[in-house]
Amino acid sequence: MAVTGQAFIDAPAEVRALDVVGKRKITERRSIECPLDIFNKDEIVAWLGENGKEEGWTVNTYLGSQGSIARRGDKTIINYSVYRFDQEG
Repeated sequence: MAVTGQAFIDAPAEVRALDVVGKRKITERRSIECPLDIFNKDEIVAWLGENGKEEGWTVNTYLGSQGSIARRGDKTIINYSVYRFDQEG
């Protein structure tokens, strides 16, 4: 309590994702060419959520990093990641 001053303060908490406890998270990087000529990040995230799907993987639609959305000539390249949980081997 002397360090933080808040050791005994009640705080709301929520338990989530108990189904992945004890599993290993595997993350892989992906790139995809977006055929739409758009610059709105919300529209790109929506497009990625639909078109970046892969069987057995979950798409991470966070595009806040500097290199997440890149232009190569007249093409928009989206750099994103996918993840899944496997049993710890």
